[in-house]
This record gives sequence, structure tokens and C-alpha cells, in this order.
Amino acid sequence: MQPDNAGIWYDLGNTYYNTKRYAHAVHAYRDALRIQPENPDAWYSLGLAYARLDERDRMSEIYQTLRKLDPARAERYFNTYILP
Repeated sequence: MQPDNAGIWYDLGNTYYNTKRYAHAVHAYRDALRIQPENPDAWYSLGLAYARLDERDRMSEIYQTLRKLDPARAERYFNTYILP
């Protein structure tokens, strides 16, 4: 594995997420963001994993970050996962 390749970490996170291993997905997305901190796709996916784990405090962090990087996606995330 290439430890400094954000795309690989992101793909690994997606694999974990799709197999319902949400805590592992969180770690992989965080590694992707360590390399590429302005990646809205990784932030959004991280938020989805936190939503599956029902980690409300973390979900708020994701929303705040997404508001800066991708406001439209932030609103979708808020309306779908935080508001209800």
C-alpha cells in the first residue's frame, strides 16, 4: 500500500463503509484527510460513517468543515443526517 496516497485511503474507506465496517472506514477517511485535508468527498464520506456510528458531536465537525469546502453538500448532509 502507498501510505501517502489519499486516493487509496479514500477507496479503502469506501470499501469498509460498503461492508458496514464503519469504525474502520472512519480511520481510513481520516488518513485520506491527513494527506488531502481539503477533499470534500472524503469529508462527506467521513460524515456518513459517523452518522452510521451515531456520533453526533463528530457529525457537527463534519458539517462545519463541509460548509467551507462545499456548501451545497453541507446542506444536504445537515438536512439528511443532523436535522432529523
